[in-house]
Amino acid sequence: MFFINCFIFAENFNNFNKINDNIVMLEIKNGMSVNSIAKILKEKNLIKSPFYFKLLIKLYHSEKSLMAGVYEFSYKDSYREIIDKLRKGREKNILVNIPEGFDKFDIAERLSSYNLGKKDTFLKIIDERNLEGYLYPDTYFFIKSMSEETIINKMYEEFLYKTKNLFTNDMDRQKIMILASIIEKEAKIDEERDLISSVFYNRLKKNILLQSCATVQYAIKMKTGKIKSRLLYKDLEIESEYNTYKNLGLPKGPICSPGIKSIIASINPKETDFLFFLTNKKHDGSHIFSKTIAEHEKAKKINIVY
Repeated sequence: MFFINCFIFAENFNNFNKINDNIVMLEIKNGMSVNSIAKILKEKNLIKSPFYFKLLIKLYHSEKSLMAGVYEFSYKDSYREIIDKLRKGREKNILVNIPEGFDKFDIAERLSSYNLGKKDTFLKIIDERNLEGYLYPDTYFFIKSMSEETIINKMYEEFLYKTKNLFTNDMDRQKIMILASIIEKEAKIDEERDLISSVFYNRLKKNILLQSCATVQYAIKMKTGKIKSRLLYKDLEIESEYNTYKNLGLPKGPICSPGIKSIIASINPKETDFLFFLTNKKHDGSHIFSKTIAEHEKAKKINIVY
């Protein structure tokens, strides 16, 4: 009689503690124990009591039939509905890689190419929520039934998780992310990220135009949908809040999703007097850094890149 009463109570217990109708994305990994699954469900507020969840698992004889995968759960799901989903298994996972340096156009194009949603819908969500730069570049498992909103939420939540220990209360997160996105586009080798960061910080302090070609490329892409293989002097005249050849200070917002190394470099620039850098003709991704315009012009003459 005790087990029957517990069964009835556990079936209904979750219904007394619903938060809202939101969807929660959850990955159950291979080899996860029932205790681990119960713990993560509790952390996500999908169940109130891990004890009753585990009790139901035993009553259903489901200890060995819970399947790994990426699931969508609702706060409306009862204990039994959650267990049924875990027993039936997940939908086919779609593996999608979002590289560091992808902008919102790249991300929307990549996601839509996997038939995970409409490109225009992804872009609309990103723009409405100002999430350019805040969709963490990583490899994701998605499923067909996910909405565009759910996919974007997952990527933003990953950003929050990966950067939770980086930002302090006195930091201007937006400024850091804008600079990190420019660093991501300009840097080719990890060893130079903090050096490039120092150049931009030094120019900001001295009220000098940042003059980042990457921001001009982004401005062009916003207007034409494409980037140019090579910028011409006339391209530097484009009217845009992202053109750092014409506008002092930072551009309007991030120009791509930077990786963690670029974010750290933006937070901790190297202390230098450098104000300029240019691509090294060695074609190894490195740059030549200069402190003065005279040094920079000299470096350009002996370092012409074809």
